[in-house]
Amino acid sequence: MVGDDGVHTSWVGRTVLLTRRSNHLPKLEPGEEEAVSKTVTITHHNFDSEVLQSPVPVLVDYWAPWCGPCRAAKPILEAIAREHEGRLKVGELNVDEERWLALQAGVRLIPYVVLYRDGAPVASSVGVLDKEGVEQALGLDGDVRLPAA
Repeated sequence: MVGDDGVHTSWVGRTVLLTRRSNHLPKLEPGEEEAVSKTVTITHHNFDSEVLQSPVPVLVDYWAPWCGPCRAAKPILEAIAREHEGRLKVGELNVDEERWLALQAGVRLIPYVVLYRDGAPVASSVGVLDKEGVEQALGLDGDVRLPAA
């Protein structure tokens, strides 16, 4: 349910999620909406190889298909993936299909994004932020120790 103030209220188990809609979604250039996704699907089959053993930092988006804010965050994370291609890997992990991995990561609310470096989580963010907000929250906005392109 969305109130007049733009706050989306939903129930997950016994937890109430309150999410404010972001008006700062990135503008897409003509043809970008049809661009191939630069994100990787993360599952229990490839978590070790794609995240823990990755030679580059990995941003993992913990999401669910029923989560409106998660869907709103998708173009933002894809923009980050395009911008940092080759220096940062962006992955998507469906928490409904990968409950054990979500539990291991400490996911309590979604969307939840975690930056892994050298196999360890180093920063995280909950909720929908604009691109600059995500980059700032995860430390991607300055000297981020990303490998050179």
